[in-house]
Amino acid sequence: MLLVMREYRRFTASRNSMKHSKRLKTSLSWLNTPPATVTIAAGFTHLELSRTCNDVEFILVMGNESDKTRELCQREKITKVPHFSFYKSKEKIHEEEGIGPDQLMGDVLYYGDSHSGVVQLNSREDVEKLIDDHKLDHKLIVLDVGLKHCGPCVKVYPTVVKLSKQMDSVVFARMNGDENDSCMQFLKDMDVVEVPTFLFIRDGEICGRYVGSGKGELIGEILRYQGVGVTY
Repeated sequence: MLLVMREYRRFTASRNSMKHSKRLKTSLSWLNTPPATVTIAAGFTHLELSRTCNDVEFILVMGNESDKTRELCQREKITKVPHFSFYKSKEKIHEEEGIGPDQLMGDVLYYGDSHSGVVQLNSREDVEKLIDDHKLDHKLIVLDVGLKHCGPCVKVYPTVVKLSKQMDSVVFARMNGDENDSCMQFLKDMDVVEVPTFLFIRDGEICGRYVGSGKGELIGEILRYQGVGVTY
């Protein structure tokens, strides 16, 4: 199960809180959005995700609530808020700070996905089994190959999940090359040098690939390998 811990500061109407407000504004100024709006939006997103993602556990920490929470933030070297830490099997696998609702949703989906129609592959044997399972039905397999801490991989993944729900005639799967040695060797054997790379497989053979995170381009390539005429 994925654990997402969110840290932020409690604000009160005082001169001290105004200092925190200025600090927050500085850290979030790149969003061109009022800091309070960003914090509230992230809070609502955090709450909504906690209701809809049953396989993800959410923890909310207020960094200046007590001495213990301040110590926690110091130990984790948290200097900007909101800050999101992602844990799996007691190991921190990812963290973000000062992000908006859309990126938060993408991160949670990417690192916590275990219930969508995208098949999770953790070894070469998993890939070979998936290919064997679909040799007879002639379905197109779209294999999303990425890395755990790849921004473009996270960015495009919500599109992959959405397509997996809309295209019944296509099998969607994914593999992170840095998951283990078997996955990394698979990337090398497939000559994957940039991520994300999408491998298109049909009847046991790799018939093409798309390198990049463009949503429109990915959809166009899938349609092309499905025999639909596409004009770029």
